[in-house]
Amino acid sequence: MMSQPTPQIEKIYSSSLSWFPWEAFCDLLGGASWPDVCANWTEEEVFTDARVDLPSLATRFTKYSQFQFADSEGVVAPLETLWLKWRLLATVSGAVLRIHSETQRPLLSVQPDNLCILFPENIDPLLPSRWQFTVQIADSNSAVPVVPDGLPSGLDVMLFRPTAGMEESFQSPEIRYWPLGQSEVSTVLIRSLEQIRHNTSLSEPVQGIVRLHILGDKFSATEFSDQDMFRVTLSMTNGNTTSIAVWGKKVGSVERGLIIDGKTEPIDMRTWECLQSLQHDVWNQTRTLVYRSFHVPSDLYSLGMLSLHTVLRTRGQEKQRLVSLLPKVMEAIQKIVKSVGPGNPELLHARLCSLLKEYGGVFSKRALLYPGVSAQAGAMKVSDDVWDKVLLFALRLMTRVPGFSFCHHAGDYIKNQPHCLMEDVMSEVMSIGEDLNKELFKSQQRNREILSVCQQLREERARVN
Repeated sequence: MMSQPTPQIEKIYSSSLSWFPWEAFCDLLGGASWPDVCANWTEEEVFTDARVDLPSLATRFTKYSQFQFADSEGVVAPLETLWLKWRLLATVSGAVLRIHSETQRPLLSVQPDNLCILFPENIDPLLPSRWQFTVQIADSNSAVPVVPDGLPSGLDVMLFRPTAGMEESFQSPEIRYWPLGQSEVSTVLIRSLEQIRHNTSLSEPVQGIVRLHILGDKFSATEFSDQDMFRVTLSMTNGNTTSIAVWGKKVGSVERGLIIDGKTEPIDMRTWECLQSLQHDVWNQTRTLVYRSFHVPSDLYSLGMLSLHTVLRTRGQEKQRLVSLLPKVMEAIQKIVKSVGPGNPELLHARLCSLLKEYGGVFSKRALLYPGVSAQAGAMKVSDDVWDKVLLFALRLMTRVPGFSFCHHAGDYIKNQPHCLMEDVMSEVMSIGEDLNKELFKSQQRNREILSVCQQLREERARVN
């Protein structure tokens, strides 16, 4: 359910124009006419929200100046479209950073359905109509903290349940393939076993500190982080069948499987003694519940997919094609980074740009614009340098490759400062934004006033956000 704008936002933005589909607005930025947008999106019943004032929007997107750099025949400038779409993504990135900083939590719902496009109540006559917008996160508390049942005291966990119904293509791999509490069968070895408190009374429960070695097709040290939680059930037969739950986290790294350190649940002294007598056994067909730590890296993946989805206008078959090719592209990136090695950033960049050209059909600049919209040539084209930066930025968010990506694994964030990772992302967003500013406004004397007005507009938006 979409939320209403905050009171600060409502000072400038109309509540009657408080919700607009992300994809529909991207079509407008790509040069689509208002009738085309209505025809496409009304069929999908996305304009049924009572808060959307269609007549006002129709006037806004037909009667006023729409773009600054469209020519006399209305031919769209691709560079202006990319600049506008990047503003859209920069606003979302800033909102995600604020959530990470203020709540110390992930969002886990960076996707179009959780983003409100807002328009000002009154159009600024100095700016084109399609320049005047902002974005608000609809539900900033979508990540729900989770504490698994039976977790022993003293074990620190940072687990969150993702938003139900999130579109799969925006889910990070750990969310997509490892739902919370997924059960897997493994082989377990007890590496060490120590009683927490020495208790000779048979009537009082005891606990043990345990180090386990978990082996199985889905268990590898590189797959998991030290923020993930595991519940291993050890079953023993000593007259009666007894099960002991061991909770733990990954420590260190081994060639096969993974090592976890943890605690047993409280057990009676006889069960503890039985466990001690069997600690050198091999525990086959052991049930292990996996609780992945979905956190900031998952948001980065979603933001990367949102960036590609926005810039490339992926719909229908085009989106399916992109989603199917991304694993191949990300695998190729990993191989390139490994083969080039550290210390040669120029060669690495050149090799990565060549990779993008190999998939030119998917990463085509033509995808910036709405289908059928004519594009200006000459100075208003998007340079290869900026285009490659935009695409590689998105892929840096989605991959986990040391030497290339923003993060290296699903648990790669500072526990007490999770926003630091998004700060690094935001620095890159601002850097690319400056490159786009230079390309769009360079050597055009008449646009100095526009730059000044844009700066005032950004400052005004920053104050209300």
